[in-house]
Amino acid sequence: MASTPDHHSQTGFVTLEIWDGAPPRLDGWESSQAGRVRLDSGYPQIQPTDTHVLWIGPAGRYEVRAYSAGRSGIAALTPQSGIEKLRGVESFLFQFWPAEVSS
Repeated sequence: MASTPDHHSQTGFVTLEIWDGAPPRLDGWESSQAGRVRLDSGYPQIQPTDTHVLWIGPAGRYEVRAYSAGRSGIAALTPQSGIEKLRGVESFLFQFWPAEVSS
């Protein structure tokens, strides 16, 4: 019989920022990635909650930079700690700004 690994859910902090142009790069985060996304409605869907409706801007292409911190803390605590010890260890920052239109 195959065994399944234990999975833990945890609560992290997520911050979304909407900028008119490219924001300055930030130091002090464990990792960061950048890319371009297309938003068909201008409203991102954030799960598991739908209690807050966020509007990035009109439908279109946006640059996004994502930062994360606390992943090493989660790795060190999982699976030894209970779920309460994992709350708030991880945090994420997503910065959006309109992508320049290329000709």
